[in-house]
Amino acid sequence: MKGPVLCHGFAAARATERGTPVRISVGPEELRALAAAYDLVAVGRLEAEMTVRPWRGSRGLIVEGDLEADLAQACIVSLEPVPARIAASFRQDPPDSWNGREIDLGALVEEEFVLNLDPYPRKPDAAFKATDVPESPDEPPGGPFAGLKAQWKGGG
Repeated sequence: MKGPVLCHGFAAARATERGTPVRISVGPEELRALAAAYDLVAVGRLEAEMTVRPWRGSRGLIVEGDLEADLAQACIVSLEPVPARIAASFRQDPPDSWNGREIDLGALVEEEFVLNLDPYPRKPDAAFKATDVPESPDEPPGGPFAGLKAQWKGGG
């Protein structure tokens, strides 16, 4: 991936000491792009509500917020869709992407979204069975270590 999918610039001059509220609701095209970029079955909704404040005068910005998302990931066992919901709070102070003039709040929201994905999504009833793995036509009968087992048992 070249860079963040989401882009939502915020000018530092807009930040007030009391906090400037910002709401990001991701559109359908960006939701599809997020799903493709992070190998997800689908992302149905991604929203974030944040407050942006100056940090130490003009040395940076503090961003606090809440993120909510509805998505589906592939089960690590069956590859069937596993529905998921993310509800997370975050704080970044000052953001890594600070250039002194503006911050990309979209990239920040995307980062928090990815950090909250389940790394091993699994359907509750999914079970891995060794019989689910077909034997390779190149594999000898009894598995790849059958010859070693025969030698070990035979002492030779």
